[in-house]
Amino acid sequence: MKCDDMFNAYRMLSPDTPDYTHAFFSENLNPDDVLSGAVSKVFVPARIFEEYGEELPMKGDVMCVTDTHGDALCLIKVTELRIGKAGDEAYLYETAPDETGAAIGFKVVFS
Repeated sequence: MKCDDMFNAYRMLSPDTPDYTHAFFSENLNPDDVLSGAVSKVFVPARIFEEYGEELPMKGDVMCVTDTHGDALCLIKVTELRIGKAGDEAYLYETAPDETGAAIGFKVVFS
């Protein structure tokens, strides 16, 4: 399923949701961990946002998690965003101990 198709199906259930973005970090997520809820917080260093040319998500944003072929796996909603050093979040990228970035908490809202 393509991302737009999944979002359109979700929008039928939640018409107030204005739009979605692609979870650019999804290429580093294990889909089974996301779908099972084993991973619900990730740390993305600030330099990765710069490299991808991405903006920080905001609490409440809906993002599409894709597989390596670009097919939609699920939609997640950002439940928290913390800027600073890594904590207990899953590390998706090699991160130096004092590196700053975004800790993104999320929940699966549609799959």
